[in-house]
Amino acid sequence: GGATCFKGFSSSPIETKVRGAADTGIKYVRDVWYRESVEMIIGTSRKWYRFGFFVPMIFTVAVFVMLAKGTISSTFFPNIPPDFFSIDVAYKPGDSKQQTKVFVEKATQILLEENARIQRENKDSLMTYYTTNIGFSQNLGQAGNHAASVNVFVNTEKSNTPLDTLTNRIYRRLQSISEGQLATDIYVGGFNRFGKEIEFGLTSPDEKSLQLARGEMKADLGQLNGVINIKDNMPPGKIEVNIRMKPESELYGISKGEILNQVRQGLFGQEAQRVIIGTDEVKVWVRYPLEDRNSLHDLENIRIKNAAGLSIPLSEICSFEIGRAPESLKRRNGQRIVKIDAESTDPDLVASINKGIFDSLVPKMMEKYPNVSALKLGQFERSQKTGNSMQYVVLVCLFLMFLILTLHFNNLSQAFLIMLVIPAGVAGAILGHGLVGIPVSMLSGFGIIALLGVLVNDAIVFLDRYNQCILEGMNSRDAVVEAAISRFRPILLTSLTTVAGLLPLIAEKSMQAKFLVPMATSIAFGVLFGTIFILFFYPAAILFWNDRARVGRWIWTGKLPHTTEIEPALILKNSQQHKDE
Repeated sequence: GGATCFKGFSSSPIETKVRGAADTGIKYVRDVWYRESVEMIIGTSRKWYRFGFFVPMIFTVAVFVMLAKGTISSTFFPNIPPDFFSIDVAYKPGDSKQQTKVFVEKATQILLEENARIQRENKDSLMTYYTTNIGFSQNLGQAGNHAASVNVFVNTEKSNTPLDTLTNRIYRRLQSISEGQLATDIYVGGFNRFGKEIEFGLTSPDEKSLQLARGEMKADLGQLNGVINIKDNMPPGKIEVNIRMKPESELYGISKGEILNQVRQGLFGQEAQRVIIGTDEVKVWVRYPLEDRNSLHDLENIRIKNAAGLSIPLSEICSFEIGRAPESLKRRNGQRIVKIDAESTDPDLVASINKGIFDSLVPKMMEKYPNVSALKLGQFERSQKTGNSMQYVVLVCLFLMFLILTLHFNNLSQAFLIMLVIPAGVAGAILGHGLVGIPVSMLSGFGIIALLGVLVNDAIVFLDRYNQCILEGMNSRDAVVEAAISRFRPILLTSLTTVAGLLPLIAEKSMQAKFLVPMATSIAFGVLFGTIFILFFYPAAILFWNDRARVGRWIWTGKLPHTTEIEPALILKNSQQHKDE
């Protein structure tokens, strides 16, 4: 049916009228509006093109200033919401299971209340279902009755409410209840595909300095706006008793090993013998009865025997300290490392928060603890690795493009003139992120790399036509206007079709598309703004470049040449004719 309708339309008089009207409209825009605009920009009686040349530069500088000041937000990686998030809690090892259970119940209640609140506000629901678990917290890396988690599964694609809204509200309420204030760690967040938003490591050969720096850095992080879920990879371990030898122990001739061995035998036990009963082998262990090994007082009253058979109370030869042992020790390059990580209430602030940490907090910490050093981890580390490789790729691409353009036009100057369109196009790509409402990220950088080759296409077509007009005998001003008019339609149509083809992808809301939206935004808006500057300001750039070449010849020879005398196309033609003669 569709093919029949198209065939009937294409062969009917209506199609001729529609096509004729469209053609007339485009020609009117080109020959009247566009010609007058170009002539106004390059100037009729005055040489306004000398000002028009700098308009794209002013635009580029303005956009990069907005990016630096945060008017156009930037981040390491885009915020792609996960399919689930968790509410994790950890108390001190040994705390009661009942306390953990009460927290889980209150956290579940807060979750349901906040989800219902979003339903009332925005008429949609984020949560699909949830599960609870007491005894393990994966995000906090702890196991036992003191740890628990609530796993919440969500559907962000069918909701207009950002997932951050729900998680931030839950986190604030958990911080305000008594069960949350008593907890050692609370975490509310989901899996980040690009690494921890805020993460850095502290290393030092001095254990005491490392622990002090760790505590101060966590306290300083807590003072930063928008930073939540601050935690490290050194949670408190189980309670332990540290036994220290007194000088009196030397009087009895007892070593540290003998004391530890006898304490272990009394409290843990030691195998005395094995007895065969029928077909079974039974191990016989000897240790103190339960009522004599269940308190610190019992430990102090343990009697230690020396080589002479003298029995001495442990409290007379040893002192005791109660503390908590670390659950695990992490090392990097042979040195202890403490990893501290956190998250941001606004993903667009991740880059600025990380920059602030390493510009202010880390130097302050290193000034106080010179033997402690900080390492960039998480998204900061990944972004630097990606950024370094991208810089290498960009340099290679620009060099190859410049080489190809130089070979095509047989002139370095015109190759550089074509490359001038790139900065304004890149600035347009960055401005496009602000218009769409997404931050500039590493994925945007991949789109900008692809944009580099697209931007120069229209400039090549424009400059090639300008060279043809020069060879036909036109002066520079007439040649640039003729090139603009003759290339208006192909430049405009190719650019508009590129932008129109990418718009559906930019508007797509699905999770899978969010990886591609920054790249599509870079290409679409880079092409759009690049086309505007090529159509309206590239003629001014060509004439300004001509003036630059004339001034250079005048400085070199002392004689100011005519506008067409220094045109590379004409110089190349004359040199070829001279060779033929």
